[in-house]
Amino acid sequence: MTSDVENIASGAISDAEDFARDAQNDAENLATDIESEVTGFIDSIWGGQCVEDKNCMAVISYCKRESSIQVIGECQLNWWIFVVAAVLILLLAASCCACICLPCCCLYACCSSILDCLCCCCRTKGYSPAGRG
Repeated sequence: MTSDVENIASGAISDAEDFARDAQNDAENLATDIESEVTGFIDSIWGGQCVEDKNCMAVISYCKRESSIQVIGECQLNWWIFVVAAVLILLLAASCCACICLPCCCLYACCSSILDCLCCCCRTKGYSPAGRG
């Protein structure tokens, strides 16, 4: 009777170890698959090898070759992507300046108090006149 219990227990332990090993292998395979998908996506935008434009991310990048004889090229970003990025950065900088400088902005109070903390010239307090007397 005890040998039957030992056999069942050892079988259960063996099954649990197999399950844990399979779960670990599945997790490692999933991590590898995710890494290769992300790398492939990034390579299709910039830096990946291509033969024609459809191997790169549509609209965002194109297949650049050094010469017309070269068969394999490299995915490069289109020029207007840099223009869009520069415009977005300028809009962000302009909105930050507007929130600091324009009292009509809903974030003016928050931005001006942050500026008061950072600015050493005491912008909002001004100078107090000297005491006379």
